[in-house]
Amino acid sequence: MVAELPGQDGGGQRFALLFEHMLEGCAYCRMVYDAAGRPDDFVCLAVNPAFGRLTGLNDVVGRRVSDVIPGVKQETPELFELCGGVVESGDPAELELDFTPLDRQLHLSVFRPEPGHFVAVFADETEQRRLRRELDAERLRLAASGELYRSILKASPDDITVTDLEGRILLVSPAAVSLLGHEREEDIVGRSMLEYLAPEDRERAQANVALMFEGIYTGPGEYLAVRADGTRLPIEVNGDFTRDAEGRPTGMVFVVRDITERRRAEDEIRRLNAELHARVTTRTAQLETTNKELEAFAYSVSHDLRAPLRAIDGFSAMLAEDAGGKLTQEDLDHLQRVRHAAQRMAALLDDLLGLSRTSRRDLRRVEVDLSALATSLLDELRQAHPGRSVECVVAPHLTARADRELVRVILSSLISNAWKFTGRRDAARIEVGAFENGGERVFFVRDNGAGFDMSYAEHLFGAFQRMHSAEEFEGNGIGLATVQRLVTMHGGRVWAEAAVDEGATLYFTIPDGVD
Repeated sequence: MVAELPGQDGGGQRFALLFEHMLEGCAYCRMVYDAAGRPDDFVCLAVNPAFGRLTGLNDVVGRRVSDVIPGVKQETPELFELCGGVVESGDPAELELDFTPLDRQLHLSVFRPEPGHFVAVFADETEQRRLRRELDAERLRLAASGELYRSILKASPDDITVTDLEGRILLVSPAAVSLLGHEREEDIVGRSMLEYLAPEDRERAQANVALMFEGIYTGPGEYLAVRADGTRLPIEVNGDFTRDAEGRPTGMVFVVRDITERRRAEDEIRRLNAELHARVTTRTAQLETTNKELEAFAYSVSHDLRAPLRAIDGFSAMLAEDAGGKLTQEDLDHLQRVRHAAQRMAALLDDLLGLSRTSRRDLRRVEVDLSALATSLLDELRQAHPGRSVECVVAPHLTARADRELVRVILSSLISNAWKFTGRRDAARIEVGAFENGGERVFFVRDNGAGFDMSYAEHLFGAFQRMHSAEEFEGNGIGLATVQRLVTMHGGRVWAEAAVDEGATLYFTIPDGVD
């Protein structure tokens, strides 16, 4: 369930241990936007073990949340508004969320470690809220039965404090006595609850109680509590009224939680993410430098090898022409093989140079008519091969927001492959289309050609990897490696399905993006 975390040395190791063992659920996610640039979905990049325990969800890493939990966007739009707002503004935020798809009540803290991403830390308050509902349902009977009230407080694992309307403490649970640093309930009863709040938080607490009197629920508040020995600790407080038979407030009940560990975990995650961001920035710069060096190397190799290859090809041709009458047919065949090998190597060098350059180009996204583009590419192939009869089907209205030149390379490579591998079919067929899958549009190019064995599919998109021999079908094994790189540059993915002698289907996605 947990994706690979930063290196297991130094801060990275501490991050991994904290991530693995914190009690709150934690998810590191990438925001996904719709065509208008609005937050539309998000992909879980890493989750800790507590995430699975609290939600019951597994196999979420690398998937959109709408795929993991169908209908989540319709049922909890506030989740996407909150996360999208944090990613856009960079300001952390919190939310009490009734997460109806999983029948959970969650307290959610969200912050942005880097642009386009967010970390969500959440605690399951389902049981705590259930207890509050039970307390609320029973408040009339409890008001008339102090002993029953005390029994519930003693049995409760939560820190519960009951006050009158002025805030004087009437009853406390044993857990609350311990939290505030006392040994006996008698040490607390009769005091004002405000005494146990830091002076700088008292005015805000009184304002929140006033809002409760006005019928405005302010949700959980975070304060600093002052224990009996003067030490401070962060707490989260939820409050409600006790009422008489006519519904009039008679007192207040507060459920208090020590959030020291949660605060420590959040601070540590922020610190480690800042370190991680700095590392990523440094390594990205190093990678940029390395890529430039590799491109220069590839260009130099390609340029320096072209001259001797041209010489081999040219002198072989001259030898065949000038001494053709003196050579045997076998000698001429050998010369032809030399020329063919030199030409093939030159083509390989050109393809290698092209592959090295694909990641260096900046994307320029525009609305691209893929239907028109595919039709044009198929027409070019028909004109180049007038002797072939191929049934070509292109679905209408295929569009994507993509780089026009790069998406042309993607379609050209996939359609050319389909054309090539149907070359031995009497009734060849090529289809270009799309379908919706969990809110994601998937494009495909399908043929009924030679196909391939899916047990070798993991090598399909590697440079110079071929599913068929050169004698069967020509090619250098660069096209699909280039396709994968260009699709990945667009933020999409590419995969294939095939069977030997039953054709192949190449799928790819191009998520909507902004320039």
